[in-house]
Amino acid sequence: MKLYEILVQLFEGKIEFLTTKFGAQLQSRLDDDRTADLSVDEFMDKIYQLDPSKKYLEWILNSYIKKDIKFEDLYKLEADLELFTKSKKDKSLEKTDINQYTPRSLVKAITAITTQRADTEQHMRTEGADVVIDGSDATILELKTKEAACYYGKDTRWCTARSDDNNQFDTHNDEAPIYVALCKDGRKFQFHVGDDSQFMDEQDDPIEDLPGLKAKYPSIGKLFSDILIPSILTNPFSAYIYARDVIGGRWFEAEDVIITDPMAAYSYARDILDGRWQKAEPVIMKDPMVAKFYARNVIKGTWSEAEDEGVL
Repeated sequence: MKLYEILVQLFEGKIEFLTTKFGAQLQSRLDDDRTADLSVDEFMDKIYQLDPSKKYLEWILNSYIKKDIKFEDLYKLEADLELFTKSKKDKSLEKTDINQYTPRSLVKAITAITTQRADTEQHMRTEGADVVIDGSDATILELKTKEAACYYGKDTRWCTARSDDNNQFDTHNDEAPIYVALCKDGRKFQFHVGDDSQFMDEQDDPIEDLPGLKAKYPSIGKLFSDILIPSILTNPFSAYIYARDVIGGRWFEAEDVIITDPMAAYSYARDILDGRWQKAEPVIMKDPMVAKFYARNVIKGTWSEAEDEGVL
């Protein structure tokens, strides 16, 4: 016998049991209710349809018999019970036994939870994140709290959106602001400019075609031109990473920034210029360890200037 057939038999058996147990009381209540022109079997079929889970049939039946709910309001229980089940799962209800509620008190409890959720979401929108760009194609937010990061990062694989102890929002946010693009077509992207700048899609994979993304979503393009690029140009290593991973070549605009840090300058010469960067060599010499790397991996030979200065 198939599982579906077994379940049907179980549900039918439960209906038969409840009809036998409460049939007389239900018939009396139906006789007294001028709005309910139904037989006992018809009524049982109705509540069977109201409760797809079949967990609350006896509660519905008792509520009607006790006159805690009118026949004309029975249809409302379908949505109420669905919300009750959801609230039990996310543990937002203090009382999780349906028999501790009347239909009226159930609505009151669910309404309180719904209001609380709405207040929490409103707090996320007003306190947890600032709207920095509000375009027709996307809304760009600067995240302020871990709770907002989880809320706006829902259904992504971002480490800043994790609900467990491995959430990395505070670590990244302490280094530099985190921006999220909520695109009107449902896409989400996260942008973080630090020593290791990250531009990620929903699956937490690096965005491969950033120029194409900025063209598709002008608001993201504006985020880069107005906020991210100016920020990148204050951090030598971020500028080097951007030249390497995004531009894929020389970034003249950033070289005056990159050249201020020995490691960034060495890395830029090695990975972008693929050769000596004589303008940066006086800076690179300021760090003997980096100077050794530069001599070994960029010059690949004798660096007489560094030797004359006593660096090597």
